[in-house]
Amino acid sequence: MSEAEILETLLARFDQLDSKFEQIDKRFEQIDKRFDKVFNIFEEQNVELYNIKTILKNHDNRFSEMDYNIKKIHNQTVRLSIGQSELDLKIDKLNNLNSDKNINSL
Repeated sequence: MSEAEILETLLARFDQLDSKFEQIDKRFEQIDKRFDKVFNIFEEQNVELYNIKTILKNHDNRFSEMDYNIKKIHNQTVRLSIGQSELDLKIDKLNNLNSDKNINSL
């Protein structure tokens, strides 16, 4: 083989390698685009998750307030029930005293 033929085969092989590298570059560009899409999706989901987290914190605060109010109402109800029981006892005592007085007055 002459030098010219060797150079031509080398150049042909380099051209083949160049075309293969270009194909590989195109594939990498496609993969990069896919990764960009996935990254954008993750960013959107990150924003959505942050919003959900904020909403859940607000709900947690509201539930804490509701729990506090329910306990407060429960405690007030218990106190009222105890007061009502004491009042019922006093009324019963007064009724007994009145009935005793009525019996004695007869």
